[in-house]
Amino acid sequence: MPVHGTNLRDFIVIVVESAGLYASWALFFVITYQLRSNLQLIVVQTAPPLVGLVNALIHTRVGLGWTGEQMEGVARPSSPVRFAAPV
Repeated sequence: MPVHGTNLRDFIVIVVESAGLYASWALFFVITYQLRSNLQLIVVQTAPPLVGLVNALIHTRVGLGWTGEQMEGVARPSSPVRFAAPV
């Protein structure tokens, strides 16, 4: 249902897609922990940067207005930011 002119489904798509990255990391950590691998020490050290990255991705997608439907081929909203082409 639309909420204040926006679709709640768009918000849920952004959260679920961004949570996929964190869930993959958590699964990898659980596997290394259960195997009692020393790799778990390295994996657990990457938790704070990963949480920050997931948070930044959510904020970026919301700020740019990207949703799962728009990324599948529908034109994205135009942005005033333009990148120079390589010479």
